[in-house]
Amino acid sequence: MRQELIEQVKSGAAWIHYGQGEHGTLTQLRKILKACFPNDKISRIGLGNYYFKFSLDENSNWALCNTNPDNKPTIKLSQFFEPMTRQEEISQLEARLAELRKGTAWEDLGTVSGWYVASISQVKEVEGANAIGLHRNIYATKEQAEAFGIAAPQLTQLVKDMRGGWEPDWYDGSTNKYVPSINKEGIFIEVFTWSAHPFALPTRELCLYFINLHSELLLTYFNGTTT
Repeated sequence: MRQELIEQVKSGAAWIHYGQGEHGTLTQLRKILKACFPNDKISRIGLGNYYFKFSLDENSNWALCNTNPDNKPTIKLSQFFEPMTRQEEISQLEARLAELRKGTAWEDLGTVSGWYVASISQVKEVEGANAIGLHRNIYATKEQAEAFGIAAPQLTQLVKDMRGGWEPDWYDGSTNKYVPSINKEGIFIEVFTWSAHPFALPTRELCLYFINLHSELLLTYFNGTTT
């Protein structure tokens, strides 16, 4: 989706045009409206020649008009999904790189929404929390909170117990270490030598035994690594 067009609509510089015969669907229109104003209510959308503008009325609904009273530029649905030219891609990447060079600290986020693990190991949702020291434990997704906040601590303790005092030497590349991993076919054993991993075990047999015992916990963990 063309982010620069989204920004034009968000700033009020342009309206979205959705007309009869327009190349696009209501589903695409809703995606565009949601991208422009993710926190605002989208009212029922009908068919016809409409221009869309966000109206700050008491119900925070979209204004659907068959005219363009502000006489502002309009953007058709199809334009939002047109591929960018090479120069446009370069310009967008350069702008993004300039933003990244500024650096973003946790406090610069302002507020964050997501999921955290409460003291009784329950995953809870939070919205609009201030990005300060008290709220540094908020994960972006529920799956990440379950994986890293609940499954991972249990797995590290279970691995420690399974090792029976053995500790992997990650400076010794001649010694194999066996680690539970996952692909599209399921959990399998991956062999590590130099790359450190918290779930490493000394033998293939022990690793397979660990997988069989704790497959459900491992799946919860891996589910969080892909979100």
